[in-house]
Amino acid sequence: IIQQYKNIKKQHTDKLLFFHLGDFFEMFYEDAEIVAKTLGLTLTYRKNGEEKIFMCGVPLLNKDFYIKKLLQQGFKVAICEQVETPLDAKKRGATIINRTITAIYTAGTYVDTTNSESNYILSLNSHKDLLYCFYLDISTEDFFYERLKISDLQNLLYRVHPKEILMLSPLSLDVGHWEEITNYIDLNLPHIESYFTKEIILFLENSTTAEIDALKILFQHLHNTYNKPPQNPPQIGVNSRETTLDKYTIQNLDLFHEKSSLYQLLNKNITPMGKRKLKDIILKPLLQWEDINERLETTQYFYNSFLLKTSLFSHTTSLLQQIADIPKIMFLLKKGKFSSHFIKTFLTSLEKSEEIIQLFKLEGPLPSLLTPMIFSYRNMTKYRELLEVFEDTEELFNSTFLKSIYKEYNLEEILIAIQKHLEEIKKIIPLVKLNNNSIIGYFFEITPKDSPLLQQSSEIFIIKQTLLHHI
Repeated sequence: IIQQYKNIKKQHTDKLLFFHLGDFFEMFYEDAEIVAKTLGLTLTYRKNGEEKIFMCGVPLLNKDFYIKKLLQQGFKVAICEQVETPLDAKKRGATIINRTITAIYTAGTYVDTTNSESNYILSLNSHKDLLYCFYLDISTEDFFYERLKISDLQNLLYRVHPKEILMLSPLSLDVGHWEEITNYIDLNLPHIESYFTKEIILFLENSTTAEIDALKILFQHLHNTYNKPPQNPPQIGVNSRETTLDKYTIQNLDLFHEKSSLYQLLNKNITPMGKRKLKDIILKPLLQWEDINERLETTQYFYNSFLLKTSLFSHTTSLLQQIADIPKIMFLLKKGKFSSHFIKTFLTSLEKSEEIIQLFKLEGPLPSLLTPMIFSYRNMTKYRELLEVFEDTEELFNSTFLKSIYKEYNLEEILIAIQKHLEEIKKIIPLVKLNNNSIIGYFFEITPKDSPLLQQSSEIFIIKQTLLHHI
């Protein structure tokens, strides 16, 4: 197993390797020391001949909690999972289960459904005094392009606030304190442009080599981190009817200050999508009076039709509260994260969204800004069928169902047998406790003082987890 770990780690020396072993992801050697120190976890070790193997582990079910913390500290994480069962390995005559890298997480490629913030990866390239920029949030598929002067780089960074910056090696641009999130990419994947769709090729028709390379490094990064590149071409980041705010305006006006800001004052949004939209509106003020009046007309419509009608306002608020971060959940479903929670949340969000659309249609007449949005919306029926099927299926997991399983598999007899076994174990380790959790299942728990007794009875016990052991 250690040799298998070393072989995989060789390919990912710049990342912390989460290695799937049973119910845990284990880290070994230097990775274990880094993770234990960073997250305050217990560091243990085992002897392999003269070699001391440092170890640190996290439960499978809680991995996201730990990954998020490591990414916030600037680390990259590679997930190495078991891709077969012990029985599969035995059938092919192997003693070691096959494991392979199934995901690579960086600050810009990790999707957190609990955070409403945009999560942009920004790729940069330059030629002479011009800067070519592509920025993408893979979780929402928000994809933008901008061409600007190199002197405007800091303004772009404060406006986009990327979680990760990509630059073509050995390009050197002054990104200031953003340097710690900057990765330098070598374009070493042949034919990376083969991932460009027809629409993207059309977008790049009159582009320079420097522009195309800026997009190539973004696509290569996504390929290297097991993520699908965008299919649609980018939108222009700031169109001709908008303006942008520079770094000093954003700072001096306290637009997004942590403690007190314009954003915090205005942000009464319930959905994550609304929060992201408000931020975008603040950062890109309108220039044309027609657009400004159109937005004011829409604001007046909401005030008159919703805020002044208590029951309607209450009903709409209730519906909005049941709508989750639809783009991010769609992304996770596309990645194969088919948990019952995600499926039900997604289907419920669609249902409540359609109810809000119908409310708008009944309230008319609609302002000009909303009319095309509301009436271009197509009523969906398939998701309703799915939701009904899901809710029927979910009924299987009620208490009656669980009780029938309990009887069918004689779990009560098994628990009695475990209790008897516990009495036998207590003859060896008097203070042993029988415990259980959702990760390990049933297990015997002992105090550190009794660990010598455990060593004397090593043929009886399998050590699953060490909780209170410090080096």
